[in-house]
Amino acid sequence: MTHHAHHDEHDDPHATIDTPGATHDPVCGHWVVPEKAHGRTTYQGVTIHFCSTMCERAFAKTPERFFARYQAR
Repeated sequence: MTHHAHHDEHDDPHATIDTPGATHDPVCGHWVVPEKAHGRTTYQGVTIHFCSTMCERAFAKTPERFFARYQAR
């Protein structure tokens, strides 16, 4: 099962770069609608949204690895 297979179709957090207010998940790179995010955290004063709890947990283990990717977008 992919980490996205568990998303309920009606609560899908995924977006596109053209979706107003969309941000990207720094772990998997998918675009996310913040209001539908399946996880969020604040790191170095920046709120980051995740498409899944798996991505949120991966970020929590090594935030510095993913935060540089987040800032590059």
